[in-house]
Amino acid sequence: MKTENIRLLLITKIPLEVAACRDIIQALRDAFADSRLDDVFTILRASYMSVTDLEKRSGYYLDLVKTLVDLLPGKPQVASGQPGLYIGFIAEDLIECSNPKLVPAGHLLQTAQRSAGNPTPIVSGDFEMPSLGALPFPPESVANNPGHLIELLLAQEAVWKEPSFKPVRERLSRSPVEVGPRDRASALVSIGTHLEKTPQPDWAQACYYAAGAIDPSFDLPWAFLAHFASDSQKGLVFAQQAIRANSKSKVGLTNRGVIWTRLGKYSLALRDFAAVARFESGDPKILLMTAHAAADSGHLARAAALYLLTARTFPILPEPWHGLARLFMIAGLPENARLYQEQCRSLMHGNVPRELRLCGCLRLTGPDAAIVVSLDGVDVDLDMPRSISMDVTPGQHIVVWKGGVEVSKFMVDEGEGIHLAWTASGSEVNIRSFIPEPGFFADPAVPDARPRSARDILAPWMVETLDRLPAPGELRSLLGDVEPPVSPFAGEGRLTMEGVFSILLEEILADGVFDRAESELLRAVRDRLMIENSVYSVLMEEARIKAEMRTRSGTGQKNSAGSLEPLSLYRRLVAKALEDGRIEPAERGLLEAVAEALLLSPDELAAIEHSFK
Repeated sequence: MKTENIRLLLITKIPLEVAACRDIIQALRDAFADSRLDDVFTILRASYMSVTDLEKRSGYYLDLVKTLVDLLPGKPQVASGQPGLYIGFIAEDLIECSNPKLVPAGHLLQTAQRSAGNPTPIVSGDFEMPSLGALPFPPESVANNPGHLIELLLAQEAVWKEPSFKPVRERLSRSPVEVGPRDRASALVSIGTHLEKTPQPDWAQACYYAAGAIDPSFDLPWAFLAHFASDSQKGLVFAQQAIRANSKSKVGLTNRGVIWTRLGKYSLALRDFAAVARFESGDPKILLMTAHAAADSGHLARAAALYLLTARTFPILPEPWHGLARLFMIAGLPENARLYQEQCRSLMHGNVPRELRLCGCLRLTGPDAAIVVSLDGVDVDLDMPRSISMDVTPGQHIVVWKGGVEVSKFMVDEGEGIHLAWTASGSEVNIRSFIPEPGFFADPAVPDARPRSARDILAPWMVETLDRLPAPGELRSLLGDVEPPVSPFAGEGRLTMEGVFSILLEEILADGVFDRAESELLRAVRDRLMIENSVYSVLMEEARIKAEMRTRSGTGQKNSAGSLEPLSLYRRLVAKALEDGRIEPAERGLLEAVAEALLLSPDELAAIEHSFK
């Protein structure tokens, strides 16, 4: 298929004819083989359709998933950037389908994308994993005995027939003395990512649990378990562990940001996404996630600038323009939203999936007495003040007024406001258009800030034509004042993150001298523990007060050399953790993180802990 014919798919959509769909799949394979990534991207864009359209073309999408699963390992760059954005969108929509074959295909595509985006150097290639049957024990149980799982895996001869797995088998077969914990854990993660593609994903989860138990400082197994978790709170625990292991873990921070979003904690999600965006500025997905979190947390101006920066950086993407349109709807400025939605539609060539359609606004008003209505079959309580406003998808909707008028039918267009008002005096319902009042928003970054009108906040982006939009600014400046991610160490065990940093500050300020070496050590520990600016300021002030008191009493001294010794500091931290007679798992993770920042060797750590026995 020629490039010009591939581009036409953006207008004609993916056809229903089986033969034509096969031609597109073959064109995708050819584009992969010839490294024509622009054509790969175009086919993926054309394949991003509504859930209804996906289900009508189920055969095509099953073939598309199989093709991507086969080819992504050889071209991992397709799993990220602009192509990766659409692979993610397609996978999410497949999971929402009612077709029982498409749902697992969506999960499989997510796994293939994640595996390609976080490759392990041990195994690569496009091959099918054999089915291993049911795992004979719960996946989480292997954390207490990872060797049991390894023995069971080594007995699965069907797995090891694949030549690519020979290095994995060699690492797992050798004793822990011969192969270090990271190498063994990497082998388990590598085999786990391939086992995820089988009908028994419990095996993959067990591999990740075992890898985490063997090497708790390895972030990938914890991050992958966070992806598996159906319960948000459990997923949060795994994501926190991934970030404990690696404070710069892209997959850990991204997964935690997604979980914060599910829990409605948009400000915390913004902090995680912003941290990833700072070193992944070429990834449109993370830029959009950061902008969405800014919009949902009330950072309107920041969100507008981020959407515009993404639009300018990736000019053929419609999603940033839809994000701007959605932002203006959130702000109560639908007239301005339409300009950006029109730009989104123009880049989609009319093929606009549900996710990129702009919601309308519905206002329902009842009589003086409380009333219950049903909107499209879902009950809505109208209590004092007898009115409610909500976002609704474009199209026809049905309201049933229980206890009064039977049915009201109405249409809502993109960005349109519709007001349905019923009074108790009769059976008539007034249906009319309305324009919401602009909202008022306080700056979330400023304590006790006075709310300002959205019209004032978004004034620079309220333009008549797109050529009048301001320059978006640089990403560094747009994210400069976003707080760093929440520390995963806070509030756990006798030895807390704040306690560790307080002890460090007290040791450094003991003699009133703050030299360069101590400054670098302080920064290393602060970065590793992810200390927030506000927490740092409080702890520093407390440490200064204590240091002044010690100076007055004549007890403010360090070691004879006059500078802080990392071994002395670590010894004090271990003593604090052992006040209750044992080191808790959370305390162990905190000590390991500090030891890493202090550049202490395993032998030094073992000697210190042995001295307390």
